[in-house]
Amino acid sequence: MWRAAGFDEPDATAVTESVDRCAKIFADALGGRPLRSGNSAWTTFRTVVNKRWSHGNVVLLGDAAHTAHFSIGSGTKLAVEDALALAACLHEQPSLEEALAAYEAERRPVVASTQRAARASLEWFEHLPRYLAQPPRQFAFNLLTRSRRVTHDNLRLRDARFTGSVEREFGCPPGTPSMFTPFRMRGLTLRNRVVVSPWTCTRRSTASPATSTSCTSARVRWAGPDW
Repeated sequence: MWRAAGFDEPDATAVTESVDRCAKIFADALGGRPLRSGNSAWTTFRTVVNKRWSHGNVVLLGDAAHTAHFSIGSGTKLAVEDALALAACLHEQPSLEEALAAYEAERRPVVASTQRAARASLEWFEHLPRYLAQPPRQFAFNLLTRSRRVTHDNLRLRDARFTGSVEREFGCPPGTPSMFTPFRMRGLTLRNRVVVSPWTCTRRSTASPATSTSCTSARVRWAGPDW
C-alpha cells in the first residue's frame, strides 16, 4: 500500500508532496475541502544517545541528549525531568563540574530504562503483522504490554476483569502467565513454554593449566504468544 501510493519515492518525503498525494487519495472524503498539514514529514525514527551530556559550561537535556520512540509518549516528560534534575544539581553541588556530573549520573539510568522500553515498543510496531491474526483480547493485551513496563501482574492489578478474560481465552490457570502454561505440539506436551538452550565456553590461560576454566550458561526463550 505504501509503495502503491508512491510514498517510497524520494520526492514524496517532502511535506508538500505528501499532502498533495493524500489529498488526491482522500478526495472523495474531503469533498472539495483542503487537506491541512501539521507540518509532519514521513521519517525513520532515530534513537539519539550521547557518550557525554556536557562539555565545559554547555549541557544537553531532553531530545538533544537522548530520544525515546514516540510510541511510548515520554519525550516531553524526560525533558522536563532533565530540567528539574539539572536545576536541583546546580543548586546543591558546590561547583559547575560537580553539578553536571551529578545531573548526568542521576538521569542516565532513568533515560536508559525509558529507551529500552521505547525500543521494545518500536520493535513491536515494526513486527505488527505477526499479531494481527490474534483474537482481539490477546492483541489488546500484547499492545498494552509491548514496552514491557506493564507486565502480566501489573495489568491484573489495573484491570483484573480484562486480564482474567484473556487468561481464560488462552486457557491459563487463574493468575498464571502464559509462559507457565502447557505447550502442546502434535503428541508432545511440555509443562511450560520456557525453552532453555545451553551452551558451554572454555577459557584457558597460557600462564598455567590450573587457570583453565569451563563454564556453562543458558539462553532462555519461550514459545507461543509474547504475552
